[in-house]
Amino acid sequence: MRIISLQLRNYRVYRSLDIELPGGVVGVYGANGSGKSSLLESVMWALFGKARTQKQQIPSAGASGECSATVTFEHDGHHYVVKRSISGQSFTVKARVTLGDQVAAHGPTDVDRFMQSILGMDATSFRASVFAEQKQLAAFSDQAPDKRRQMVLQLLGITPVERARDKARGEGRELQQQLDRATPLVANLAEIEAKVVEVEASLAPLIDAAAVSEAQVSVAEDAAIRANNAVQAMVEARAADSAIREQGASIRRQLDDVGQRLETGRAELTQLDELLPHLEELDASSAIIGELHSRMAVLLALNQAKQRLTKLPLPVAVQGPLPDEVAAARSARDQASAVHAELVGRSQAATDRVTAAQGDQQLTAALDGQSGCPLCGQELGASVEQMRAHRQGELIAAEAARDGVQQQLRQAAAELTASKKAFDKLDAEQARFSAESEQAGRAAAARTAQQAVVDEALLAAGGEPALDESDRVTRDLRAAEEAAMRAASLRAKLERRPVIEAENARLVEQQITLTSERQVLLTRLKDLSFRAEAFALLTVSASEATAAAGVARRTALEGAAALAAQRARVEGAREQFDNAQAQHATLEGLRKDAAVLLRAAALLHEFRQYIVGLVGPQLEAQASSLFNQLTGGEYDGLQVDPESYELKIVDHGMAFPTSRFSGSEVDLANLALRVAISEQVRFQAGGQVGLLVLDEALASLDADRKDRTLAALAQLGGRFQQILVVTHAPEVKDLLPSAIEVRRVQARQSTAEVMVG
Repeated sequence: MRIISLQLRNYRVYRSLDIELPGGVVGVYGANGSGKSSLLESVMWALFGKARTQKQQIPSAGASGECSATVTFEHDGHHYVVKRSISGQSFTVKARVTLGDQVAAHGPTDVDRFMQSILGMDATSFRASVFAEQKQLAAFSDQAPDKRRQMVLQLLGITPVERARDKARGEGRELQQQLDRATPLVANLAEIEAKVVEVEASLAPLIDAAAVSEAQVSVAEDAAIRANNAVQAMVEARAADSAIREQGASIRRQLDDVGQRLETGRAELTQLDELLPHLEELDASSAIIGELHSRMAVLLALNQAKQRLTKLPLPVAVQGPLPDEVAAARSARDQASAVHAELVGRSQAATDRVTAAQGDQQLTAALDGQSGCPLCGQELGASVEQMRAHRQGELIAAEAARDGVQQQLRQAAAELTASKKAFDKLDAEQARFSAESEQAGRAAAARTAQQAVVDEALLAAGGEPALDESDRVTRDLRAAEEAAMRAASLRAKLERRPVIEAENARLVEQQITLTSERQVLLTRLKDLSFRAEAFALLTVSASEATAAAGVARRTALEGAAALAAQRARVEGAREQFDNAQAQHATLEGLRKDAAVLLRAAALLHEFRQYIVGLVGPQLEAQASSLFNQLTGGEYDGLQVDPESYELKIVDHGMAFPTSRFSGSEVDLANLALRVAISEQVRFQAGGQVGLLVLDEALASLDADRKDRTLAALAQLGGRFQQILVVTHAPEVKDLLPSAIEVRRVQARQSTAEVMVG
């Protein structure tokens, strides 16, 4: 596998990055925190969706567009493009792989599965195989044996087997402990079964007693029912008696109401007879209402017209400038403007003459005695000085003329400004005078028009009315309207006379009917013959029968409760027996589960020992071969302890600890073991990646050890198509054929660029 290019959009510190990665050994350098790790992490995220943070923290801070990482790589002769992106407020992840023009996988799950199929390993194996960090290399020689062993087993993928073994062993022991604790607590089945037989035998006497109590309840309840039925019949008779008496009282109230209404109707007819003579008098008083309304309207119109006239303003005298003053000011302004315009033209002409004279002077200054005359072409000779003096005189005269004209122009500009101000002031006063004169004219016209309205209203009123005429007309109109209202009310009452007479006749008939109905009710009440004393005695008898039935019922309920309680004890005993049987079955299940888990732990331990025994020799052989290659055959090889994974360098047939050798040999030995682990992971996974990333592997090396390590890495070209060496040391660009510089461009934003030596 070789990464060809990388495109990042809004990915962590990279807002926009397009970079092509060279093959072979490539240095990736930049200051700490510049974004080197983010650059390489984007490859892992694009391929398998794995990152060191949650997806919400991957997009660049403040970016609004889509976050994406696109990796183009070559593998087994094919070119693949894999793109993974995050978009939207819900941080939706999308992924796609294309092979040529065809979409090979679509969606995060399908892409992860496709990458595992073509690379031959999952995300965990890929990371262990490809990414080698500085802390891993140093751990091979610096860490304690147990830490070193744990790290190697984790890289080789053996740690999950150990975790599964430990989990099975722990769960099996826990189940065994539960079994040991629970066994003494389980009850004896034979004792519980004997108790069930005992409580079941006590049910028969309670069942017989409950049957007797139920028979007694039946007899008592029948007697109570008969007594209560008699009471109910008496209650119905009492209700009928009360209903008849209530109906009789209602008829009595209706008779009283009809008598009062009949008396009122007769009195109203007598009053109508007395009011009839006053109707003609009231009609005469109301006949002048129309005339009074007309006079009131005339007086109101005259009063309103006078009020409007008093609100109009009185005419005022307006003064303004004389027309001759305005005309003289306009003429002075126009004359000053004409003079100024003429002087502007003369000033421009004088300036042009100065410019021409300056040009002639410069031209003459460049001539000498052998130069030809600009006019005739003959050689100037001694007359060149004379020509220069002449040109100088022309320039002085032109400048003097220009200065004089400009002085006149400034004076004319001042006079023009003064004349404009004088004219503008008079013109403004003239405009104000015109506006005020027009306003005064409109006010005078309005008063004249309103005075005509007042005169017309006086004519309609027949001259100036008396001061109290309006009040007098108002009083007369109010009196006439009240007389008209009384006349209308009296006429309405007289019109109701036939209605009142008919209502009185109907009330007489209703009075006769109600009297007859009352007599019928008195007869029914006599026939009912309800007696309150007999009802009271019957009620007492029914209460005593009901109480006796209640006593019998309570006795039966107590027997039933005792029977139910005993049955509950029987059910409890049976349930206790069933629970004991279930507990015995659970203990048997715990025994089987504990045995299975402990057996699984033993098998996983044997499997772990088998893998370690198988991988150890292969890992030593691969690391020793690679160490020989990196050191050019200077040493015999490496030994790797199968338990602690401690490294020893074999020199002339003898194995020595790494502490005996210089730092360079130790670094190469650590590198050889780490690369061998990567190859072993790929071998176990069945894949062939051909990519190696060394993250800060050079961080703790001095200059000499760094040079030797980089030179050794160049020899791994046959094993890896591409090796990326991540470091913060900038000198890597001079030690390797290709390098990528990562640098910050501004706060929280970085870029990367390929630097080819």
